Amino acid sequence: MKSKLLIAAVSAALGVASLPAHAGALGAADLTITGLGLVDVNTGAVLTSGIVVNTDSRTGIANSNYNGVEGTGPGLGSIVSFTPGATVDVKYRCAGSDCGTVNATYGGSAENNFSTHLAAPAGNFALGDMFIGGSALGASATGANGLTRADVSVMGSPNGGGSSATILNSASATTTFTATATMDVMFALGYDAFVKAFVNPALGSDAVASAGINWTLTVTSSNDATFVPLFWTPSELNVGFTSTDVSENQQYASAGNLFSLVRTITAGKSYNLTITQSSNALAQEVPEPASLALVGLGLLGFGALRRRRQA
Repeated sequence: MKSKLLIAAVSAALGVASLPAHAGALGAADLTITGLGLVDVNTGAVLTSGIVVNTDSRTGIANSNYNGVEGTGPGLGSIVSFTPGATVDVKYRCAGSDCGTVNATYGGSAENNFSTHLAAPAGNFALGDMFIGGSALGASATGANGLTRADVSVMGSPNGGGSSATILNSASATTTFTATATMDVMFALGYDAFVKAFVNPALGSDAVASAGINWTLTVTSSNDATFVPLFWTPSELNVGFTSTDVSENQQYASAGNLFSLVRTITAGKSYNLTITQSSNALAQEVPEPASLALVGLGLLGFGALRRRRQA
């Protein structure tokens, strides 16, 4: 009878320890700007002339960590450019035991992946990536585009990771441009946004997942007294969730086009443009003491059963 009880205790403990494939936590914050341009309201066309860019500065940062170990990737983790309209591309930084297969997780390539969004935990890794290219001020009809991605997947405790990716246009210096004609303008923006905080704790673990995206655009002027400053922070691109329980899991997925308020820019006047974009995510799974005690009890029972058989 005692042997049967011990076997039952071991089976129960091992059963708890056998985690389902989807157990764990996920924080995902993906924001893609598919196009951003300044539009002449009267013609409906994206400006390709009528503005002279005086100065421009762009900074891109991507990083990640998993269980306290910083993520790695080719090239620099931070890039600064002072060339107007320059491409700033920080290669993805990955940390965690599953970085070797992370490209397969994203359907073949994690680098500058503008479309794949993780629906559930898919291994143990943290990944941060960023990209920005083009110009929102008349360099081309397609305008600017960019990506920030911060994804953290945790499966099996104790594990924890965090990643962040930040894209900054004119972060350390102001982009200034001068209008060569007076016109009514607005910014038009295309986007694809995905935010998810998911926990499905195993072993009764304490799990937490959080994720958020942020995007803002500001235009001011130092010599146009009639200009009304533009502060654009679309709610569709400023979203954040935190989950510590299955009942708190949340997901946001949205794509489309957005338009700012209309402003008048005046010929011969100068304006300052700042764009910021960021993605941040966190996921952790730490077993509760009671859960560890349960596993310990099962292992003690297994040891006692072996000794009884040997006797």
